[in-house]
Amino acid sequence: MQDLVDITRLTGLLHAGAAISVASCGNLQRPAITRGIGCRLLAESGLLSVFVSRHTSADLLADVITHPHIAAVFCLPLTEQAIQIKGLVTLTRPLTDMELGHLENHRKAFAEQISPLGYGQAFISSYLYAEDPVAMLVKPLAVYQQTPGPLAGSHLA
Repeated sequence: MQDLVDITRLTGLLHAGAAISVASCGNLQRPAITRGIGCRLLAESGLLSVFVSRHTSADLLADVITHPHIAAVFCLPLTEQAIQIKGLVTLTRPLTDMELGHLENHRKAFAEQISPLGYGQAFISSYLYAEDPVAMLVKPLAVYQQTPGPLAGSHLA
């Protein structure tokens, strides 16, 4: 098993209202992708809690039961600064009360990111709507630069 990758230095980007995409692959090698609706870095354990809607993420959540490896991209809309975290889902569960607060903070931060681009509250509410939100606890295994440019795809040490 690979060692845990320290992502605590990425806290600012992870909590700044990034657009989040999460992908998995199942038994038939078919990818599933879903929109993340928030996240929280669990500094004490080094795990990342990625929030998704159980309703719109059913295929991905089914995949991680048998193939727990995922890739998640976090992109700040205003700057296109982006990273990809590859990791192992160790647990899927309902959000805690503290995580519900983080979800609301993510919504506000995301609104601050995309409002200057002309997106209104109706779009923001729809984009981050979550029916039955769940948290996937992810053990980070690798981090990659995804910001467009010559370093895109490079491994972040």
